[in-house]
Amino acid sequence: MKKTVSAMLPFARRLALAAAFVSLLGLSACKTTPKEPEVAEEESDYVAPTDLNPIALLSTDSSIYARLPAQKHVALVQDILKEEIPNIQPGDIQLITSRLGIVWTGQGTVQDRSRTELIATGNIPSVALSGSLTKAKGWTRTKYTAESTKKALALGYENEFRYYSHPDTMFKISLMYKDLLGLAGNIEPLLDRCAVHQELEDNRCTRWISQETDDILFFITRPGQYLRNMIGDTINISTDYIYGSLKPTASGDYSMLMNMHISDTRTIPALKSLLTLAFGLTGGTVSQADGETLLVSGVPLTRKQIVGVITRDPITGKHYNVVDGKVTEENVQ
Repeated sequence: MKKTVSAMLPFARRLALAAAFVSLLGLSACKTTPKEPEVAEEESDYVAPTDLNPIALLSTDSSIYARLPAQKHVALVQDILKEEIPNIQPGDIQLITSRLGIVWTGQGTVQDRSRTELIATGNIPSVALSGSLTKAKGWTRTKYTAESTKKALALGYENEFRYYSHPDTMFKISLMYKDLLGLAGNIEPLLDRCAVHQELEDNRCTRWISQETDDILFFITRPGQYLRNMIGDTINISTDYIYGSLKPTASGDYSMLMNMHISDTRTIPALKSLLTLAFGLTGGTVSQADGETLLVSGVPLTRKQIVGVITRDPITGKHYNVVDGKVTEENVQ
């Protein structure tokens, strides 16, 4: 059921991208000083203000949001690093993971499914960052004055930031505060929101991924395309949002729980049957939690499966199609 996994966890690949960038912080401490070191400018040495919610820095029109507490999923993060960074040493892996806190990510829009924004908390040495992302290594350091307001400036909110870019990647990285790292293809809007201490919108999504939990949380605001990847496009998909979690099991692997809100309750019987077939093959169960919600629970995922979905593209899996009420199964690329 790799296609099913890939449909529900596309945000996980972004953790690997973040970890690869954050690895520059950890690896810099393990390498010798270059013969001709560059003079690094100081980054922010201030802790993020308490009224600045990291989630509020993400755009509000993303298709998928997720929260990952790295310290509670060390083995998974380390498996990702091993796969993503060739020849990485065990000591470097431990150093990287020890510095990550909570990772929040927003991915994709209707117009741009590739868009990614990421915010990570942690113990991030500013000297290590500026000393690693140097011009000699191809990095360009840009000073950016964020759009602000008279009120924000009067309150003394910082609006001068720096970010790094590299010709080999579409992502830009910025250490806004010494405990807050941002990564995005278009990072300027994120810095603009940081400058005014953007308030967090109170909605289902933000309430879900704001929870203090050891589990990985995800919220899908536009689930139609992901469900169609699983069960085909010949049925009316009336799910307007999906939210769920990945919980580690005693074996060190994971169990997925997913709540699917149904906007047109008339489609519940057909959709439940399709999901029962799709997830039943993995040992998962599908039940009706209330008049508008289907609950998929107990879907087992190994760390190897998750890492495989994160690091391999394309994914080959099962596709379920419905024609005249008959469900057929086929392999797809």
